[in-house]
Amino acid sequence: TIEVSKTIEEDWSRREFNINAIAKRWNELIDPFNGQEDLKSKILRAVGKPEERFSEDYLRIVRAARFKSRLQLKADETLKDAAIKLSPNIIKHVSIERITDEIRKAKMHGRQFFEEAENLGFLKYIFPEVLELSEDEKCAWLVQVEHSQKENELIYFASILIPLYQENAESKAALLKMSRQLSKGIGLLFKLKDSISQSTSPSDLRDIMLEAKDYYEDLKTYITKIHDPSDISNS
Repeated sequence: TIEVSKTIEEDWSRREFNINAIAKRWNELIDPFNGQEDLKSKILRAVGKPEERFSEDYLRIVRAARFKSRLQLKADETLKDAAIKLSPNIIKHVSIERITDEIRKAKMHGRQFFEEAENLGFLKYIFPEVLELSEDEKCAWLVQVEHSQKENELIYFASILIPLYQENAESKAALLKMSRQLSKGIGLLFKLKDSISQSTSPSDLRDIMLEAKDYYEDLKTYITKIHDPSDISNS
């Protein structure tokens, strides 16, 4: 038993956070780094030194934001400092597919995720256009993301990309290695988002429906639940 526990502890020492370095072996709970206590205290700590854990895989900084936003945790100061210091390495050393996948996994708490991404220092490297927004514009963007959290994936990613990239949103989606269908849908939502409110006849609406095709219901959802004529996409 001692030998097994030692092996698990050695293995768990390579995990990134105390809260996910917990195992159950039959009826025995193995928690060598007091992850349960961190969960109760609502704090996110790295296993060992944060800089070492993050340097092993810089995606762990993005995962930290996802864990924090999902579980409403506070970051240990050493973890936060290490994340901010090492954030520039994310884009250099992590494939864009893995980053996009983390954003996808954060969908149900998207607004909080992007707020944590800013707090941990990496939002500006993934979406540098955020730096060009005023505080009001950034707030409007985050509100759109929040409104999209319970909608489908297309609406969610459209709410993230359209306010930041406008007519280039489809191209950005492609750069983020999103599917062709998803990228095309984002492009159509941007192109047609103002058309319905400006349409003046049934023939106009019919033309919009023909162009939108399978994306028409998504377009309606985006317009009624996400897009606001006063938001930053029209500024």
